[in-house]
Amino acid sequence: MSALLLGFEQSYQSLLRFLTRRTGCAETARELAHETWLRVAEAAPGHGEGGVPEQQRAYLYTVAQNLALDHLRRQARGGERFVDAEAAPPQDLAPDDVDLERSLALRQAVQAVEGGLGGLPPRVRETFLAHRLEGLGHEELAARHGVSVKTIERDMGQAMDAVHQALLRWRGEPRAPRRRRQALSGLLGGGALLLAGGLGWRHWRAERSDAELAAAAGPVLAERRLATRPAQLLDQRLPDGSELRLDADSELQWRWHAGLRQARLLRGAAYFSVRPDAERPFVVWAGEHSVRVLGTAFALELDGPRLLVAVEHGRVRVSGGAAGGQRELVGGEQLALLAGQDPAGAGPTQRTQGVAPWREGWLEFQERPLDEVLRRLSRYLPRPLSWSPAAGRQRVSARVHLAHLQEWLRLLPDSHGLALQVQPGGAWRLQLRDE
Repeated sequence: MSALLLGFEQSYQSLLRFLTRRTGCAETARELAHETWLRVAEAAPGHGEGGVPEQQRAYLYTVAQNLALDHLRRQARGGERFVDAEAAPPQDLAPDDVDLERSLALRQAVQAVEGGLGGLPPRVRETFLAHRLEGLGHEELAARHGVSVKTIERDMGQAMDAVHQALLRWRGEPRAPRRRRQALSGLLGGGALLLAGGLGWRHWRAERSDAELAAAAGPVLAERRLATRPAQLLDQRLPDGSELRLDADSELQWRWHAGLRQARLLRGAAYFSVRPDAERPFVVWAGEHSVRVLGTAFALELDGPRLLVAVEHGRVRVSGGAAGGQRELVGGEQLALLAGQDPAGAGPTQRTQGVAPWREGWLEFQERPLDEVLRRLSRYLPRPLSWSPAAGRQRVSARVHLAHLQEWLRLLPDSHGLALQVQPGGAWRLQLRDE
């Protein structure tokens, strides 16, 4: 439980039960409870303040109820896309219980408020929390602490200033003017140290390998494992505002740290549109290789031992392999790698006319083995598909619209001397006609 809530467990648990009933999800309720406390902590004087604790609690629960309603409205958003009109309806992917970007931001905001309050004298901190969360008035707080009402008012002003400054720092906004001016030499000295430290940290990250960055990443702030079923695509907004589209029958895990954004493609294909952030590199792992983003949109496809990296715009740096080499790609280039292959010695890059065309419902193949083509297309089929080794060696050139994939498969045998059989249970099998 958050340190900000620790002294008010009874109120917190009561509010948590209220929000769980409203949303049907305990994790969502915890996030909304954090936001409720944050709203109450940041509220301007006069908001929700009344003479009796019951009025304060009513205000607290009104804030929570409004946040729950907002969440339920957002929950209707979905990122799933079904691409084959002939296939059976897909099973629903579980909707996000919590908007990922808001969830991470709220955790960081509550931590910022806790930090601001943690630096206050104990009486000032206790006065603020009791006033905001228990609804105690200034007179009652003065009697509790044996001080004057004017002292309590000064304590509240000091605490509100600490909360305000903490939230300004969290938002990256300039600090508000303080009541007492600091010496100019002190401000310049501190600023110079921070600037030098920031530049040094950026240089260290730029020079380190992806593996070294991951090893020094520190605690995980947020993580998620995503998987799609055959014939399903998934759109996901990442905590920093970057966009991810996961191909059908694919799996990926992303993990966020204070100084590193990283993801691992476990199978299938994914497209990334990455928001630039000089303070937090973005690294994607796939098999034995890693791809560091230098501000770009790009796609990865992992097919067994083969990795394809294609850049739509911007630059990426591909690393890994037995020799640990590196190679940069720019917009319009793609590179195919095998497991353990050194990117620096992988041969020339290829020009690509389109990156991740599956996003638009198309796949194109030029003189590729049918084995490779069918493995790729099977991600979009609602039924199992198998083929004989002899059939898999046939070469195929085709541009396939995924919404008409089953029709294309029915026509394929006529042009390639194949037979399409429907096996018990509805599975399909392709083989040569004379097998």
